Amino acid sequence: MLCEDGEVDMYALDAVNWPDNAKNDGDEGVGTLDMENYECMELTETRFVMHCGGDWQIPMRLVMELVDGVLTVTSATDLDGYEEGMGEDEFKKKLLS
Repeated sequence: MLCEDGEVDMYALDAVNWPDNAKNDGDEGVGTLDMENYECMELTETRFVMHCGGDWQIPMRLVMELVDGVLTVTSATDLDGYEEGMGEDEFKKKLLS
């Protein structure tokens, strides 16, 4: 997730059970949850919580945890908008610690 140049690439996040039922904003369609927009809410050694979704999607709150050593989405719920998460510098610091 952290590139050699120090930038965060959220699209490199590889988690089992990634939601494929994200609702499209304004129509009945669903699709794979995009990470075009994201907020990192919590990061510990065993848990990662984020809010994300594409411009056209209703955002979701994801809880990811290590399950048998594999990063796994354990909860995915629709949101009514984004909350402000930790800044990118704080996220990088936690990622590297």
